[in-house]
Amino acid sequence: MAALEVEPQIMRNGERCQPRELLWDFLDGGSAIINRIDRLWPPIGRLCSALRADFLHVFAVMYLTPRDSRAVPAHTDDQDVFILQLAGRKAWTVYGSPIELPCTHEQLGKTEPIARSLWENELREPILTAELAPGSLLYLPRGFVHEARCTKAGGSSLHVTLTVQTSDLNWRTFLRDGLVELQRTNEAARR
Repeated sequence: MAALEVEPQIMRNGERCQPRELLWDFLDGGSAIINRIDRLWPPIGRLCSALRADFLHVFAVMYLTPRDSRAVPAHTDDQDVFILQLAGRKAWTVYGSPIELPCTHEQLGKTEPIARSLWENELREPILTAELAPGSLLYLPRGFVHEARCTKAGGSSLHVTLTVQTSDLNWRTFLRDGLVELQRTNEAARR
């Protein structure tokens, strides 16, 4: 395994913690989150590379969560994700998508809790509840509200989120990036 190039984030119920020592934070209920684990762990790197044959860009984030806790609150993502459960168990709850195919700036639950009015009007009932065990795979489409929690009985959990950058694959991004490149490389377009 490669030397750790990034500090893991320590999250407890959606709040970033000041890392003391990783083990003490974990024992105190904090989850260790390692972004771009595909660059550090060769088997996950090979998996992401293989998936790029079918998806334009795939990267991975690893979550180690202690029993009876959660890393982050209910939220949406601006990309499609596949959850690969490696060890332990984790209970997932998935709700609908209040914003169809959200862009990065339209994600919910990332900087502040999801509005109570959405919970009362659009997200009353989950569309899926599932407990993932080692070897389980869960697909979460872009924009669907989701949350996960380790239970006391299920022990600690280790899962990898395989992220497919779908928010960047649209006509808006294609035209924007194409016009920027045209202006950069073509004198007539620059004028």
